[in-house]
Amino acid sequence: MSIAAYCAVNCYALISGYTGLRARHKVSGIIALWLKAAFYGLAITAAVCVAIPGSVGIREWVKACFPVMFRQYWYFTAYFALFPFMKLLNAGVDSLPRRTLRSSLIGMIFVLSVMQTAFHRDVFGTSGGFSMLWLMVMYILGAYVRKYDALRDVGTVAALSGYFAAVVIAWGAKLAAEYITLSLTGAARGGDVLTRYTSPMMILAALCLLAVFSRLKLSGLALKAVKVLAPGTFSVYLIHLQRLLLKYAITDKFTAYASYTPLKMVCAVIITTLAIYILCAAVDFLRAMIFRASGIEALPAKIERMLTKHEGL
Repeated sequence: MSIAAYCAVNCYALISGYTGLRARHKVSGIIALWLKAAFYGLAITAAVCVAIPGSVGIREWVKACFPVMFRQYWYFTAYFALFPFMKLLNAGVDSLPRRTLRSSLIGMIFVLSVMQTAFHRDVFGTSGGFSMLWLMVMYILGAYVRKYDALRDVGTVAALSGYFAAVVIAWGAKLAAEYITLSLTGAARGGDVLTRYTSPMMILAALCLLAVFSRLKLSGLALKAVKVLAPGTFSVYLIHLQRLLLKYAITDKFTAYASYTPLKMVCAVIITTLAIYILCAAVDFLRAMIFRASGIEALPAKIERMLTKHEGL
């Protein structure tokens, strides 16, 4: 289940390029995301401070105020750094001949994915995909797919087959590597060779899912559900992965699942995941109400107007 979901980071980055190629990339958007991150950091830090006296020091408060600079959320930190480059990347995708852009992408993926996976060494600073550099590569790839509709000839059945094949290959490689190293050295190693974000299998899996969902047509109740749930997804991420909440409310709190039968474990994981998502989404609904009532919601747009007025952005 973990490996099947592991390409999600690549999916988000691909989507950023796929939709971002024709987006305006307003400064107010990134400011709004920063305000959410700071709000949840401060709110959860305050709650933990009250609930568990002595558990929060000055350092935790400072981290909560500056979530990007203290890398409280690695993806948001990487995305924040990527944001100023998006217009430049879009200009490059739009202006370069298709052949040149395609060869550049092939080179990027070969160097940063294939070579590093083959030698199981991160020598080019991608941090296994936990970096702005890797998000940039996925952004360009997503923009390329959007501009040239590069996945149009990949049918839904073929895309789903490719996705499941990538997952099975990555899973099989993990089992094989850990079994062999456990037998030879007494410790399981090398299981992450094909499960890193930079792995060719994770790129393939993400592209296959993009091929499926980019042509998906929604209407009626399904479309309404997506419009309601999608905006809160980022906040769900911010809430349940806030470091203090993760430490005191999530980490090691579900170890009993390890004793369940496989079917019961799968059901328990899915139910727990849905419960966390729904609870965090409900909390974000309250946060949105607070932002609207206090005027914080309008603050990013005001800051953007000030910047555009004085800097000509």
